[in-house]
Amino acid sequence: MKTTGTDTLRAALRARKSGLTLIARDVGVSLHTLQDFSAGSVTLLPEVKQKIATYIFGDRTVFDADTDLLRSVSPPAMPIATALPPMAQGRAIPLGYPNIPGPGLRSDKPQPERPARPGWAS
Repeated sequence: MKTTGTDTLRAALRARKSGLTLIARDVGVSLHTLQDFSAGSVTLLPEVKQKIATYIFGDRTVFDADTDLLRSVSPPAMPIATALPPMAQGRAIPLGYPNIPGPGLRSDKPQPERPARPGWAS
């Protein structure tokens, strides 16, 4: 059976059993509704699930109601530098210089795969 985003939210709420009062207040639902949701006897609106996901996992987490998965939203990548250094003329090129294989660039080794998280989109 596949773990859904709703299952992940329920497990996270069960793990925070002592703090459900604060979560219910901040999310805007009653404590009994949140307890029943974590027990699996009540379903919540996608907007409420989004608020719970943001409260527990942070601002970079989105609950996708269509696929019932949690998504990690990354900010746009920041450039490392605005310009490359000038090309070396008449000098030996140091190892790891941009676009030249050396100790700075490891293109020969594949990147390790991230382990799958149940209830999260890859």
